[in-house]
Amino acid sequence: MPHLYRFRPSHQSIKHFLRQSGFTLIELAISMFIITLIATVLLGPITAQVTQAKISQARIDLDQINESLIGFALAQAKPRLPCPDTNGDGLEDACPNTNTNETTGGNIPWATLGIPATDPWGQRYQYRVNNAFTNAVAGFTLTTVPTGACPAGGGAGGFIKICADAACVATLANGVPAVTYSRGPNGTAAPTSPDEIENTDNDCLFINRTYSSGVGTEFDDMVVWVSPSILISRMVTAQKLP
Repeated sequence: MPHLYRFRPSHQSIKHFLRQSGFTLIELAISMFIITLIATVLLGPITAQVTQAKISQARIDLDQINESLIGFALAQAKPRLPCPDTNGDGLEDACPNTNTNETTGGNIPWATLGIPATDPWGQRYQYRVNNAFTNAVAGFTLTTVPTGACPAGGGAGGFIKICADAACVATLANGVPAVTYSRGPNGTAAPTSPDEIENTDNDCLFINRTYSSGVGTEFDDMVVWVSPSILISRMVTAQKLP
């Protein structure tokens, strides 16, 4: 039986082929460099567009979450907000108490609310709520007001505050019943900017501001909150509160 041989081109034969084809190794390398450069130039805008599309989707999700929180309160016999999901199953878990000067944080209870579990980067949406607004027995009332001061720089207390920076030079909202946020494209990477650190330290202060990519000043978090006036007015309109 004849033997079958696998052709293995030698270095010389490759060079000969390239010469016959009108290419030298240097010309081939230059061609590959140009192709790579063109691909990089073309992929840059595409990558930016994909990132922007994800940011837009996250904002849509967060607005939907806010509406779902208010819808949840409307659906209860006594209006209340859900507690966070603290064990990762998507269902709300009991808050430790109903004090106006304490909050509870964790994942948004996505299964309870019937909403997306994660942001476009695969991170669970985070949620912190004032415990007084989660009272399953009495619900919240027209006079339910968070207490426990939230100083600049953050700290303990149920008075959730939204600021434009960690020093809280500008306050965006005071005494909000609940806040939900995404950590954005940088996800679970350890934050280095004071503003992003403030959103991960489990206290009463949250930061919402424009995007920044500078090292040590980066910020791509997206934060939304339940307005106390809107929450109460929606309950009154639906006759859930007198």
